[in-house]
Amino acid sequence: LPCQHNLCRKCASDIFQASNPYLPTRGGTTVASGGRFRCPSCRHEVVLDRHGVYGLQRNLLVENIIDI
Repeated sequence: LPCQHNLCRKCASDIFQASNPYLPTRGGTTVASGGRFRCPSCRHEVVLDRHGVYGLQRNLLVENIIDI
């Protein structure tokens, strides 16, 4: 997240859906692009672009640690 906290994509998606309950979903996945939610650690507002949670920056270090 822009605040330097980390979330897996599923958790980010779940938090986003809980913050925006009236957005359309398909198969449990939000189909709307853009939007915003708050970081669960520091409450910093995260603004999503047209890619939604898929547009968030990946933390490759954390991904590599998980893979190991």
